[in-house]
Amino acid sequence: MVMLTVLCPPGLDIHFIHVKPHQPPSGCTPKPLLMVHGWPGSFYEFYKIIPLLTDPRNHGLSEEHIFEVICPSIPGYGFSEASSKKGLNSVATARIFYKLMLRLGFQEFYVQGGDWGSLICTNMAQMVPSHVKGLHLNMAFVLNPGTLTLLLGRRFPRFFGYTQRDIELLYPFKEKVFYSLMRESGYMHIQGTKPDTVGCALNDSPVGLAAYILEKFSTWTNPEFRDLEDGGLDR
Repeated sequence: MVMLTVLCPPGLDIHFIHVKPHQPPSGCTPKPLLMVHGWPGSFYEFYKIIPLLTDPRNHGLSEEHIFEVICPSIPGYGFSEASSKKGLNSVATARIFYKLMLRLGFQEFYVQGGDWGSLICTNMAQMVPSHVKGLHLNMAFVLNPGTLTLLLGRRFPRFFGYTQRDIELLYPFKEKVFYSLMRESGYMHIQGTKPDTVGCALNDSPVGLAAYILEKFSTWTNPEFRDLEDGGLDR
């Protein structure tokens, strides 16, 4: 596994790992795959799946699809340099990662992302569709239909295009949506309104930062983990 750093516009040091198949089958050309993490994650999330993508035969998988994997760190995350200027949003990050792939010699490639990575990869596919051969997301962003739609959807499901399965997943709204949002989105409100305040505290305490991040890995892996003494982290 190769770990590299490359300088990308606007002058940021971008860290990434680049893993090539050791011995791809004869006649099989590995497919370049860009994998982008999200918050509160890092490129390390992909470590366990990379061998399955680059060396499927030794893991009991079909050799029909073999990949050459590139996992960058989002600017400001992990080992990639943070921007000192405003405006480094998902579109700007998508542009940086697109240029990274070009510098690595890939004119066509596949992209996969979760959380912020899903938005970055979606932006990339929208910007350069002729270069992105395939897009895979494990977190899909959907336009908010609005509170009124959710409130009236149960009484007039056909009007809003809801199927019976949609109703089962959405309602009762209080328990399945509103309660979960209220209980689990406090961090988002803090980071969206007072980021510098919580940032000072987290940067000053490694234990505090670990607790802040691991709590999300725990709850977002399985909501029932919140009832366990160790938060399910040992699982």
